[in-house]
Amino acid sequence: MDEKLVKLRKRLLTCGGESVPVLNPKRTASYILEMREIILRDQTTDDLIDGKGRVWSYPPIKRLRGTMGECHTNSARRWLKSYPKLHIGTGWALMDADNMWCQHSWIVKAGDENVIYETTMPFDCYFGVVLSPERSVMHAIGELGFEAVEPILADVDPELACRGAMLAASRLDQTGA
Repeated sequence: MDEKLVKLRKRLLTCGGESVPVLNPKRTASYILEMREIILRDQTTDDLIDGKGRVWSYPPIKRLRGTMGECHTNSARRWLKSYPKLHIGTGWALMDADNMWCQHSWIVKAGDENVIYETTMPFDCYFGVVLSPERSVMHAIGELGFEAVEPILADVDPELACRGAMLAASRLDQTGA
């Protein structure tokens, strides 16, 4: 297992739980997974290992409508509809019932990152980072596709849409994807 993933696993288990599913950083089953893995996961994993990750233990949770099992896509859609009022949180979530961490994304409100806005089911503990607007654009492109994100964001914040598109393109150029 990759050294970064070993460190991440150790960090998660110090927060709680008993297991972390086997992680495969080379997974490229589809364009969306490839975009997410290349653009977001490497940076997020680095942030979580380097002490930038935050723990939300038994946080206040507000429910938002979303599709079960689609937390990353739900979060991207909510962020895109409500930018700049909401931010995307991404990382890992733990449910006491099964003591297993899972990769997860959620929403937080700008100015109040203590409350989790959950689009699937509430978890007992969250460990992750709140994404910057630029990384949120890359997250949304990875989940929804450039064609869905760019026109909406261009109406709200054309400069951010342009920066996000350039960042996504440069990451793809670096990886050869």
